[in-house]
Amino acid sequence: MFDFLKTKHKSFTGIDIGTSSVKIVQLGMEENRVKLEAYGLLETYGKVELLQSTLQTSSIHLLGGQVVDLLKELVEKSRVTSKDVILSVPVFSTFSVVMELPDMPYTEIEASIPYEARQYIPVPVSEVVLGWNIIGKKNRVDVEGEEPIRKIEVLLVAIPKEVANKYAEIAQAANLNLKAIELESFALSRSLVGDDLTPTIIVDIGSKITNILVVDNGYVMLNKGLDTSGNEITRALVHALNINFKRAEILKRERGIAVRGEGDNSVNQVILPVVGRIASEISRVNSLYFYKSNKKVERVILCGGSARLPGLVEYFSGNLHLPVSIGDPWGRIYYYPPSLEQALKELAPSFSIAVGLAMREL
Repeated sequence: MFDFLKTKHKSFTGIDIGTSSVKIVQLGMEENRVKLEAYGLLETYGKVELLQSTLQTSSIHLLGGQVVDLLKELVEKSRVTSKDVILSVPVFSTFSVVMELPDMPYTEIEASIPYEARQYIPVPVSEVVLGWNIIGKKNRVDVEGEEPIRKIEVLLVAIPKEVANKYAEIAQAANLNLKAIELESFALSRSLVGDDLTPTIIVDIGSKITNILVVDNGYVMLNKGLDTSGNEITRALVHALNINFKRAEILKRERGIAVRGEGDNSVNQVILPVVGRIASEISRVNSLYFYKSNKKVERVILCGGSARLPGLVEYFSGNLHLPVSIGDPWGRIYYYPPSLEQALKELAPSFSIAVGLAMREL
């Protein structure tokens, strides 16, 4: 006899392999609520290299095989018990685009995707793994005076098979059961926006790249990568103030671009031009989305290692004329020990991807 009332929910682990750290989060279900079961972070400076290109065919290099060792160490130290994992793929290792197709049955859409994809993907379809979602429908008039044609909008995602195979090899070597690989953007949308339908720009300021995405109606509609990043801010301080990288990183985190008294603005003045380039790209993405959709973005959410830069929220808010906040991926987790609240608050911007990955299968 089947017991439908006592279904056991498994736990799942999200792993975000970044260029400066690896983050891990294990989530489970308790009384139909998401529960934080374990988390951890391990610095990886000099041990992981993620290459950047439009559609990378070798996105992750295992320098000396150390990525697998790092994962094993992190799993052990964080006391993760679930070996069912979801790994993230950087935006620069994938390709995504919104396509328009005639309104037709699901089975016909599924059959047509590989053929339609050839028009948008700069490599042979045989070399990628395709994923897609219907994200909307609309009427379009191709010829003035004629009846509008019903169209569907499809979000197409392509991941090079070599990349997918590499991640599978990493998981297997680390004794992990790979359930899925997912774009960082989708994980960010899930953990920071969830079911909220508000048109939103998420800005993930990582160590080597800034990822800017528009999430609308629950879907990632637009995604742009920018080379300007947290490390570039630190390097600007290194060169301008003639200090080492470690000292520059400390100054960046302590002072940022917050307005201070006269004579104490050297850090502010060095950082502002770099941050300004990020703000300009956010504005460009915002304008591009309005041009494509005739819809206005209503807010900006910041995440990533440099999201807590002092003065950054105020600067972006004034520059973009939009409400700006720091993302809280823990806000969609309904239980974790109260004693962890302060620590999790500090770590929130850096754990947005890992939390979103772990949520995928729940």
